[in-house]
Amino acid sequence: MSSQRVIIFTDNYERKKLILFPNGEHEMSKFASPHSPLISGTVLIDKQYDILNGDADICKLLCGKTPSNFLTFIEEKDRALFRRRMRNLFSEKVKRTRFIISLKTSRGTLPVEIKGFKANNTVVLNITILELIDVLNESMKFKEALEREMEYYKTIINESPDGIFIESISGDIIDVNDSAAKMLGYTKEELLKIGLREIVPEELLKNSLEIMKSLREKKRVILETFNRHKKGSLIPIELSLNLIKIGGREYVIAISRNLSQRRGAEIKHRAISEMANDGIVMVNSEGIIEHWNPAATRIFRYSSEEMIGKSLYNLIPEDHREEAKLIFKKLLSQRIEGGLKKYERMVVNARRKDGTTFPLEISPSIFVMNNRLYGLVIVRDISNRVAAEQKIIRQNEELKLLYDFALKVSTSLSRDEFFTNTYRQLKKLLKFDSLSISLVDRNGETFTVEFSCEKGKRLPKRTYPLRPDGSLTGWVICNKKKLYIEDTEKGALPSTVHQVGEKVRSWLGVPILYRNQAVGAIVISSFKPCAFQDGDIRLVETLSAYMAVVLKNVNLYEEIRENKEKLENIINSSLIGIILNDEKNNLIFVNERFADMLGYTVEELIGKNFRDVSTPEGFEKIREGTMRRMKGISDSYETTLIRRDGKLIDVLINASPLRDASGKIVGIIGVIIDITERKRMEGRIREEWEKYRTMMENLLVGVVIIQDEKIIYANNILTEILGYTQEEVIGQDFLRFIHPDMRNYLYDNYRRRMMHLPVPDSYIVKLLNAEGKTMWAIIRGALVEWEGKTAEMVSIHDITPMKVMEDKLLALVNAFEDIKLARSEEEVYRLAIDSLTNILHFEHIVIAQIMEGKIIAIKWKGSESPRLLDINEDRGIVAWVARNKTPYYSPDVSKDSLYLRINPTTRSEYATPIATKNRIFGVLNVETEEIDGISEDDRMLIDLMASHMAVALAGLESQKSLEKAKNLQELMVHIVSHDLKNPLAVLQGYIELMKEEPSQEFLSTMEKALEEAEEIIEKTRLFSKLGSGKIESVKETIDVREMVERAIEVVQEKYPDGKIINEVKRIKINALPILKEAFVNILDNAFKYGASEVHITLEVIEDYAEIRFADNGPGIPEDKRNIIFEPFERLSSGKGSGLGLAIVKMIVELHDGKIWVEENKPTGCAFVFKLPAK
Repeated sequence: MSSQRVIIFTDNYERKKLILFPNGEHEMSKFASPHSPLISGTVLIDKQYDILNGDADICKLLCGKTPSNFLTFIEEKDRALFRRRMRNLFSEKVKRTRFIISLKTSRGTLPVEIKGFKANNTVVLNITILELIDVLNESMKFKEALEREMEYYKTIINESPDGIFIESISGDIIDVNDSAAKMLGYTKEELLKIGLREIVPEELLKNSLEIMKSLREKKRVILETFNRHKKGSLIPIELSLNLIKIGGREYVIAISRNLSQRRGAEIKHRAISEMANDGIVMVNSEGIIEHWNPAATRIFRYSSEEMIGKSLYNLIPEDHREEAKLIFKKLLSQRIEGGLKKYERMVVNARRKDGTTFPLEISPSIFVMNNRLYGLVIVRDISNRVAAEQKIIRQNEELKLLYDFALKVSTSLSRDEFFTNTYRQLKKLLKFDSLSISLVDRNGETFTVEFSCEKGKRLPKRTYPLRPDGSLTGWVICNKKKLYIEDTEKGALPSTVHQVGEKVRSWLGVPILYRNQAVGAIVISSFKPCAFQDGDIRLVETLSAYMAVVLKNVNLYEEIRENKEKLENIINSSLIGIILNDEKNNLIFVNERFADMLGYTVEELIGKNFRDVSTPEGFEKIREGTMRRMKGISDSYETTLIRRDGKLIDVLINASPLRDASGKIVGIIGVIIDITERKRMEGRIREEWEKYRTMMENLLVGVVIIQDEKIIYANNILTEILGYTQEEVIGQDFLRFIHPDMRNYLYDNYRRRMMHLPVPDSYIVKLLNAEGKTMWAIIRGALVEWEGKTAEMVSIHDITPMKVMEDKLLALVNAFEDIKLARSEEEVYRLAIDSLTNILHFEHIVIAQIMEGKIIAIKWKGSESPRLLDINEDRGIVAWVARNKTPYYSPDVSKDSLYLRINPTTRSEYATPIATKNRIFGVLNVETEEIDGISEDDRMLIDLMASHMAVALAGLESQKSLEKAKNLQELMVHIVSHDLKNPLAVLQGYIELMKEEPSQEFLSTMEKALEEAEEIIEKTRLFSKLGSGKIESVKETIDVREMVERAIEVVQEKYPDGKIINEVKRIKINALPILKEAFVNILDNAFKYGASEVHITLEVIEDYAEIRFADNGPGIPEDKRNIIFEPFERLSSGKGSGLGLAIVKMIVELHDGKIWVEENKPTGCAFVFKLPAK
């Protein structure tokens, strides 16, 4: 320590500099150099050269104040240079610049060195003002002043009551004052030897990196911690850390204050406040915040420094502040007993630092301290809890809507009733202004808006042509896809809009699909933009599936009713009885006349057996007649029937067999006179039972009846859902089929319902099927009477596919985001195959690209190496999809003539195009080893994957095009700024000479320079066209030999002594006229670089013509052959523009060909063109 002294300089109560002098000597050489910069600094200027910011020293030197425009301080002669350098920086022609100019300062005009670089839309200027003066006297005066201040501040430090430590970054103690040593029980010499680890707790040392990071950012850190006394006890201290630099090295000044005298209660309460998870805010009677803990900072995003001394009401949104003030005033006005009063929790809206509002739970208290009234508020952010509650409420509302829809809407047998119920059910959950339901007409060419309601008002029916471009609804039906337009006033719409009623801003259309056939569409709209969320769209899509089934049932019911009414009108108008009975003599149809004969109604007779309306002898005749009818015999006979009142009547029956469309006998038709009515009631009972049984067996949901905890009835749908037979279900405890997680819940609800206690009408449960797998279902229970005892009838709707589909969609959404961000085609394909494998569980996947009429497998999994296909091949599902740009599904490839056998285990295959609206990139093909092994839902998800792949691939192509355009632009700048310099410099030189001494001799040289410049410009223009693909001519059939001869004529005018041997065969190819320029360039290069002879030959190899230009020049080194086709690559400096071979390569590539260079023995080189011969 004897060889070092630490001096602290202050300026207006702030430490400004700390200078470390080795061996006690001031480093005079730093100030003595006559070339050292006296003043340097930085200014920030914009494009108008206005100064946005600057160092204080620089601004002080420039007339003592911050100038408005930097240009005003530059000498007139240097302003043009300054403007030119700044333009280059702002236009990014250069990244950095450095120059010297004269600057007007308060000391006069001084030379300055300026270093500049661009930062965003501004330029940063580092300015160094050089002044060649003798500064030695000033340095000596400065040294004396420093020594005086050193002694002054050394006295202040040693007399300070606080401990002062000077520490290195590595943790060594450089120096301490007497107060620091005394506070810790050491001498100064002992402290300097032991180091920080002996006096600083382990916890503080662990956080040293974070403390240093904060110290570098803020330059000063204040914290409360402990130091270890020499005796081992911990001393609470307030520690102030300051970061300084000495001779390029960083040091820390630590000032510690002993807090041992602070009351223990204060430390305890502060610790509780600092560690609490809830925010703790203390305010005075005026609502001013006096305490703010870290948890409050996490909740509101304000630091304690920002909030202490500020009003509590700043945390309340403006529209609630006055109400909050009234509540707080009321609380303060109440009487407080015992010095503390607590109030009930309440929930309010609060405001964060960023202006967002959120729900806040507060627990207020009022207390008295030092005869002053204070408020203590415990706050808790309940945003997540409220969001979760709202999500659960929304899901419950959606499930209830689905259940109500299934119960109420699906029972409708009238279209109008069905549409009205649909509107009412949707209105309960969704916010929309209008709803319409459209159905495709029978002709398949138009659709009719059957139901339309806007703000509760019905609109008339309307019919439109069924075309994708004719209307938005037509687009949805034709494409079988949903369409959501967030704002109809922004962006292009896919088809014409028919405005009915007020103007719509948000529009959502979902197709109504029945077995993948579009039967109509449901449309909801709003007068506000962006009115519908993802949950709304999913709900409408789910309901559309229900609607398709119900609409199909309604249509079927209407058709049956119409046919029945027609037939009944004909038969009931007859004067004789007409019946239909089956082979078992059951009546399946009777007319009204026959019913009158027996004293029954028609409905009472339907379902009866002839045995019920016949005497034993009469029935025997009927039975024998039925046997004859089943053999195809028609006849008539008499028998006796019994009327309803017991009277016997004789009847004459003319009967014939009833056949179906295939000729099979399915019953008997009879014409009867005087038929009895005796068993009408029995027939009606049987009829009702058959109807009830048929209805139960044909419902779309499973139905069970539970009595005494046992299943006493189960319909076929339930057994199909669970995979059991009815015999395996009947008589079993119903809890056997419930998932263990929910058995207690279901059993409790069953007991409560049987006791007529409140229970939910419906809920979602987990079931176990025959294989032990979990299934999801919505159930609804109700009490019924069954054989004189109370039982519970339960309807069960299987929603397992919906849950599976939901899980797959959620997983694919994340995969789609990754695909959109992919940086290469390979990454797109890899992510797609991983998603199809891991999420949809497909094992055989192929991704193919379309290249030059060929279909090439790029990436595959689980299949053998796919073969190369021609896009026009007759067989092959992938080729068909590539041609038609339409998905194709083969549920059984063994029966599909398109299928091309590659994988022997494949049983079903689905291929879909990877395409955007205007471009097809390839085909995504999926195969399974099961017949019909790819569900409709999975096919929709595969289509969605292909669509996202196409978007990602299109984005990658756009990015490549932008990079290519940028590279071309840089090449053009290079040509203009470098290659044109030589001929222009020659012209400039001869112009100067002609000014002094005009001479005709200079003109030929100037003319050659102009020709050279013109040649560079022409090649640059051609290179630019080729690079941007702007070649206006089209390919035509040309004779290669004739084109080579024309190229030879052009070159021999320039090189008349050059020998060219043309042995090119006559062959015709499709080529652009510009191909001649490539031949001219090759010949010109050969003679330019020293060849005297060029030998040209042509050979046809397979489908390509190889044209060989062999010269006897000096040849091209092997290490140069791969780079000579790059722009600006020359074998000899000063020869050519460096673009000739680059242009040749681009012309060849326009013809889908290749070019390369070979060695020509014994000397020279050979350029080989390989061009398609067809």
